Amino acid sequence: MMTTNNIIDDYKYLLEVIDQRTIVHKVVGATNEYIAETEKLIKQKNNLTKQITAHYDSIRSGRVGMFESCLEFMERMENTLEVDEDGNVVETYYKLGIGAIDNEFFNGKGVFPNSLIAIGADSAVGKTTLALQIISSLAIQSVNSQFYSFEMGDRQFFNEVNPQAKNKLKRLLQTEFADNLSFDFHSREINELANSIQMRADDGVKAFVIDSYLSIYTGGSEFDKMTELTDMLATLKKELGVLIIVIAQISKSDSFNQVYDFSGGTKLKYESDVALFIRLLEGEEHTTKRLMYCEKNRIFEDKQKFGIVTEYNRETHKIEKIANFKDYAGMGADGKELRPLKGFGKK
Repeated sequence: MMTTNNIIDDYKYLLEVIDQRTIVHKVVGATNEYIAETEKLIKQKNNLTKQITAHYDSIRSGRVGMFESCLEFMERMENTLEVDEDGNVVETYYKLGIGAIDNEFFNGKGVFPNSLIAIGADSAVGKTTLALQIISSLAIQSVNSQFYSFEMGDRQFFNEVNPQAKNKLKRLLQTEFADNLSFDFHSREINELANSIQMRADDGVKAFVIDSYLSIYTGGSEFDKMTELTDMLATLKKELGVLIIVIAQISKSDSFNQVYDFSGGTKLKYESDVALFIRLLEGEEHTTKRLMYCEKNRIFEDKQKFGIVTEYNRETHKIEKIANFKDYAGMGADGKELRPLKGFGKK
C-alpha cells in the first residue's frame, strides 16, 4: 500500500520527468509516440495531484475545532518565543531588500516571517524585476525561498528578465546562499499551487513569491478567483508559518481614481497583512520614477496610507526615495503646481 510520502515522491519524480521531456520536445522536436507517452505521464501526475490535495484537505479539516485553554496558550508562547532581558518578545523580520520600501514602510526592519504581502502594480512598472529583487534578498538572509513565475515560461523568463535582476541572481550563485532559491514555472493551477507550497514548506522553504496573481488558473470568474486564491494563501501563511508575497495587478477602473485595490475585488487587500501599490507617474511613464503607496500595514500601522515617490539610481543601481507623496503632489517652491500623479484628481 502506497503511503502519502510515496505519493509525494512519485509526484515530484513525475514533475521532473515531464519537465525534461517537455524541454526535449521544445528543443529537438518529438514523435507522436513520444508525445503520447508524455501525455500519459501528465495524466498520472494529475491523478496524484488529486490524492495529494485530498491528503492536505484532511490535515486542514482535522484542525477545525481545535482549542487550548488560556493557561496552555500562555505557557506555549512563553516556552517557544524568544524574549529579551525585560521579557519582551524578540521579533524576527525579513527585509525585502529594497531600501526605499524597507526603510519607509517597515521602519528599516522588514516584514514578519508569517505574513501575506500583496503588491499591486500598474502595467510596465517592472513587477517581475521587483519580485526577483525581493526573492534574491530573502535568499541572502538565509531564508530558503521559492519563486513562482506564471507570467513567463522558463525560456522567455531567462531571455526577457531585466539585466540587473539577472546579474543579481548570478551574484547569488557565487555565494554560500545559492541553494536557498528555487524556481517553479509550472504550478499554475490553484490546487497544484497549494500542494506545491505545502510540499516545499515541508522541505524547509520559508518564503514564497508568486508572480503573478492574474496568471493563476482557478476556472472561475476574476471575483471567484480572488476569493479562492486569497483564502488559500491566507490559510497557508498562517498554518505553515511562511511568508507569502503575491504580485497582483491594479484594477483598471481604479487607474482613473484615487482607489487602491486589486483586479478582482477587495478580498486580497482585506486578508493581506500589507497591501503595497506601485504606480506610474503621469508624464513620467518612460522614466524610472514610481509612486509607492502603502494602503494597509498590520506590521507597522503608522505607515498605513503613506506614499513615497522613488527613482532608480543608475549609479548605485538602487531604488531610492526622492520625495514624500504629499510633497511631490503638492505645490512647488515657486508656487506652481507640480506634475500630478497618474489617476489623482480625476473624477
